[in-house]
Amino acid sequence: MRGEALVHALEQCGFRYTPALAAGDTTRQITEVYPHAAMVALFGLERTLKYKRKQQARAVWLSEWQRYQHYLRSLTHADPWLRGHTGLLTQSVATLRGRAAKAYEDQVDAVLCAYIALYAFRWGTARCRTFGDIVNGSIFTPIPIALYSL
Repeated sequence: MRGEALVHALEQCGFRYTPALAAGDTTRQITEVYPHAAMVALFGLERTLKYKRKQQARAVWLSEWQRYQHYLRSLTHADPWLRGHTGLLTQSVATLRGRAAKAYEDQVDAVLCAYIALYAFRWGTARCRTFGDIVNGSIFTPIPIALYSL
């Protein structure tokens, strides 16, 4: 329900809910994105990174976090590039527990979600797709290179 309340509040400020973002469109828009689908497409992965603490043994979790941080740092050289986020990525997750770990995870995921919006602004439907619809729910995500022309 929190997401629906946020959408409603943003609509009152002139934003519009849309299932897709168009390249270069400066309209104030809201769309649903999901970091796991995006990371597979953006970073050329075969599967999602298992960086959620409850999913893996500690050694695997730490390794997956290092990979996630590495991929996010690589966005400084991507198209479009992202700057100003690398300080956040110096955090060692090995020192985090409980709420602090969850808060950090949320911050890092927020960076990727913001990058998805930047990527959509740059590429639109040439490199992104919407799965679902506005009535039943949708996810907007970058797609793998192999699907660009489809």
